[in-house]
Amino acid sequence: MNGKRRERIFNGVNGTILGILLLLFFLPFWLILVTSLSENNRLQVEGVSLWFKGFSLAGYSFLFEMSDIFFRSLWFSFWTTTLSAVIACTVCLFAAYALSKKYLTGGKFFNVFFMLTMFLYGGQIPVYLVIRNIGLYDTAWAFILPGTAGAYNIMLIRNYFYGMSSSLEEAARLDGASDTDILLRIFLPLSLPIIFSVFLMHFVAKWNAWLPSLLYVGAQNQKLWTAQYVLNQMITDAQALFGTSGSGSVSLAPLIAAKNAGVVIVILPLLVISPMVQKFFVRGIVGGAVKG
Repeated sequence: MNGKRRERIFNGVNGTILGILLLLFFLPFWLILVTSLSENNRLQVEGVSLWFKGFSLAGYSFLFEMSDIFFRSLWFSFWTTTLSAVIACTVCLFAAYALSKKYLTGGKFFNVFFMLTMFLYGGQIPVYLVIRNIGLYDTAWAFILPGTAGAYNIMLIRNYFYGMSSSLEEAARLDGASDTDILLRIFLPLSLPIIFSVFLMHFVAKWNAWLPSLLYVGAQNQKLWTAQYVLNQMITDAQALFGTSGSGSVSLAPLIAAKNAGVVIVILPLLVISPMVQKFFVRGIVGGAVKG
């Protein structure tokens, strides 16, 4: 009985803590959602709260009607982020497979070399100079290629491969399979959890990045602005962003609601993608962290 009582107390404390954490994590998003659907005039007078100040879609309408900048930036962010994540998974998969083989010539050197890049980083200026000097400046590739060969992701997939039975590869080689066949037909299907984990981490990191539009794009090239950069511009200076590109002035526009509506729209892709790959994420991270 004492053991069961202690277990009930333990479960109760855990449930309470998790409930409080869930509430703390949910409240900011709820506040943004409520503000985006409230009447802008009441928000200016009464301020924001945890419940609707009336109900209005004026903030969302403003984003649709005032200018095409925001939704063009959403499409640009989506396809560049998705393509970058696919390239990252492909590159990391092939690199991890090679590094996981003990018969790789210079294998120890390459493993140490990749691991060192996780701790030694030159900073943003060298990255900017490389992107500019190799001709990626002011192109979509400046958003897609950087970070695709992440050493951390390569090590995760490599460690996941370490946990696979060597008998699978031996049996395939007896049947005459090449390294490419073994990777694509055996290792790839069995490593989907870690692949989805890498995809999710890379997608979230790229999707949330707004600095590349500031560093790698000319000031007037709005076609290469990401959604996060446009959202940042909306928050800091909506008049400068929409005043010259939309049909009319934004002096009377529902800016408070529109800014929060922009945040909700930007968050939606992550809310859709995360639950889809969440079941793979934990399995992949745990499997990739077993051996080093």
